[in-house]
Amino acid sequence: GPFQHYWSLAVEEQSYLVWPVLVIAAARAARVLRVPLRWGVGVLACAAIGLSLSASVQAGAAADPAGYFVTTTRAWELGIGALLACAAPRAWSARRRTAVLVAATGVIVVTAFALTGSPAYPGQVALVPCLAAGGVLAAGSVGGSGAWARSVGSRPVQWLGDVSFSLYLWPWPLIV
Repeated sequence: GPFQHYWSLAVEEQSYLVWPVLVIAAARAARVLRVPLRWGVGVLACAAIGLSLSASVQAGAAADPAGYFVTTTRAWELGIGALLACAAPRAWSARRRTAVLVAATGVIVVTAFALTGSPAYPGQVALVPCLAAGGVLAAGSVGGSGAWARSVGSRPVQWLGDVSFSLYLWPWPLIV
């Protein structure tokens, strides 16, 4: 249907409701167990990734189209971000951050053209672009004045990032 693409907005909004409750529970468990909050949330993220990815792989194996759209099979992708928030390296050199950023961006570009509409997607097929996106997030801002920093920090690239979700979201009902 013309509004089927709103699944991504639904997954995002549901995560705003569920993750805070889970993080509060993880914080309480961390306090009781006397472990750092990052560990508690990290264990929570790993559990969410494992359960959701498993559901996603099963949906893909069964060629269930709902697996593409439902939160339970997509939450693992958000869990990668939560895990990075807890475990991302904090002291990378600018050279290492740049190398990871360039490599991860290259993987994203290649997978954008290489992945097909296979029924197994997202499932394990989505691990590659999601882990590459995690690499981009882990690398963070490379700063500096090099060509890479200038290109990703340019006004057109920043503008495209600002409007990309809207460009994806709004025209589809008219296109369909």
